[in-house]
Amino acid sequence: MSCAKQEGMPIVGVYGNDEHLGIKIPNECGYVRLMDWTWSNISNWINSL
Repeated sequence: MSCAKQEGMPIVGVYGNDEHLGIKIPNECGYVRLMDWTWSNISNWINSL
C-alpha cells in the first residue's frame, strides 16, 4: 500500500466480514476509503477508475 500511495494509485480497503470484528487498519493506510465486500461495491469501484 505504501508503494501504491507513493505512485498515486487508487487504494480502497475492503471489509471481509459483515460485523467488521477484529479489524485493524494498518498505519500505512492513513485515510483510505473502506467498504464492505460485495460484488456490487467491487464492480462500482473498478468502474470508477
